[in-house]
Order: sequence, then structure tokens, then C-alpha cells
Amino acid sequence: LLQALACLGAPTAPATLALATGGTAASVSQRLAPCVDEGLVLADDTTLRCGNARVQVAAKASLGDAACVALHLALAQRLAASGQAELEGVAAEQFLHAQDALGDEAERRRAAGLLEAAAQRLRLSDPPTSERYLAATIKALAPVAAADKAERMFALKVDHHRALFQQGRLADGAV
Repeated sequence: LLQALACLGAPTAPATLALATGGTAASVSQRLAPCVDEGLVLADDTTLRCGNARVQVAAKASLGDAACVALHLALAQRLAASGQAELEGVAAEQFLHAQDALGDEAERRRAAGLLEAAAQRLRLSDPPTSERYLAATIKALAPVAAADKAERMFALKVDHHRALFQQGRLADGAV
């Protein structure tokens, strides 16, 4: 659970962590109690988070790269499958970290939809992050893009280049 919490990154509601890991809120709180007692996890009335950045880095590092990507993907899949609109941004962030591990066409399209929506929400408030989401959307769809989706891919690439332009990263926009 500590590794899952570290992968989620931000302060997380126990119910969200439970949903993402396939448990219950009560079991999450019970299983994390020793971590809270040791200061590895900080808990308040509504959220859980890693005690500090070193705890988060160590928890993720203990997984290894491949297992960390696999955990991000599993978290993303569970959160996306929940159908809860308020968790779509969290699921998109997890798909962003697992973009190289996306599987079949359906998963790629589901991830791309969440990534694109997150990019649009962040377009004005956080252009660098929006650009990362757009790049991941294009990467997710590229292997499964059909000829009938050429207009969508073109629109995504235009949005991506717009995000790069907003940041003054013109050289990164090479096609």
C-alpha cells in the first residue's frame, strides 16, 4: 500500500487508495496504521500522503522500474474502471506514468481519452503538464489510429504543437 500511495503521489483519500488497490477504506487504514505510527505516512481526517519526499522516492525505488510502471498501470486501470468522474484526472496521471505499458486498443483508447481530457483541463493553467498529457495521448493512439481517425490525430498534434509554442519550445515541435 505504501508503494501504491507513493505512485499516486498527491494526498489521497483512503477510499481512493482502496479503490485503486482493490481493497476497502477500512482495510487501507488498518494496513497503513504501522506506517502512520512510524511517520512514513501522514494521515488526517480525509487524506493520506507519504511522510516526506524521501519516503515516496524510496517506496517507488523499492519496486524497480518495470514493477513501478506495472503498478501505475494497475492503479490507472482500476481508477478508470470505477467510472467516477472525480477520479479521471488521477487515472490520467497514472496512465501518463504507464504510457509505455499500454496494452490493447481498448486500453489505449481509454487512456488517450483520459489523457486528452486532462490536457484540456490544464491547457491554460499548466501548459508544460498539458503538453506532456498531449504527447502521451498521441503516443497512446499512434499504434491504433485508423485512417478514419486521421482528423483527430491531426487535431491532437496541433494542440501539442500549440502547447510547445506556449512554452517557447519551438525546436521540440519538429514533425
